[in-house]
Amino acid sequence: MRNKIHVLKSIILFTCFLTVEYSCTEPGNQNANESKDSITDTTEIIRSYIFGLWSLSEGNMLNNDGYYFQPDGTVRLVASEYSGQWNLIGRDSLNTSFQFYSRDAEISMFKIDSLTVDRMVLSSAAGTEVYRKVPFGINPEGTVLQGFMGSLQPDEIKIYDLEIPGAKEINIILTSENANIVFRFYEKDIQLTSVAVKSWKGILTHGGNYELRVMDTISSNQNSDRSYSIKVIAF
Repeated sequence: MRNKIHVLKSIILFTCFLTVEYSCTEPGNQNANESKDSITDTTEIIRSYIFGLWSLSEGNMLNNDGYYFQPDGTVRLVASEYSGQWNLIGRDSLNTSFQFYSRDAEISMFKIDSLTVDRMVLSSAAGTEVYRKVPFGINPEGTVLQGFMGSLQPDEIKIYDLEIPGAKEINIILTSENANIVFRFYEKDIQLTSVAVKSWKGILTHGGNYELRVMDTISSNQNSDRSYSIKVIAF
């Protein structure tokens, strides 16, 4: 009888030990997992808010200065052929990295002061700037907006006015057998091409009047072919 009582007590004590052990460990693990999931979910929500086209806001006006943040970590400068990388750091900071003319990447750090679905405030060493989200999507088919054909005289620069819709990726292609015939692309007096080029692709946040200036960079000899054609394509 005593042996049975002893065995019964042992079973009860072992059961209590398992209960205490479970209560001490399992909720803690569960809370830790929930905390990790919460951090991951919050980070993904912030990233999803950042994805898209953002234009620097001056008053109530949008301009061709801003960023296009993509889900794969790529970021493109607005009205520029340059692209780089971006990263979300924690929940309140991000950085961008671009490689321009120098070999070293130019890294910029930003603190996210405010973020909603259509407005973002970023602070950096250069100051605080407000960005507005611009509805944007890329049509892979593309639509030809305008086309030009012409020929240059020696030392001549031809100017073409363009009417371009807003929030579009624009590709400008110049075709010529003369390698020295190129163009520069302007918004008013602001040159958007970094150098004279034969093709340019970039995102423009707002529509309006733009300008192409076609030139012969070396002033080829009188008998050389200076004919060319230009296509302006929106995506």
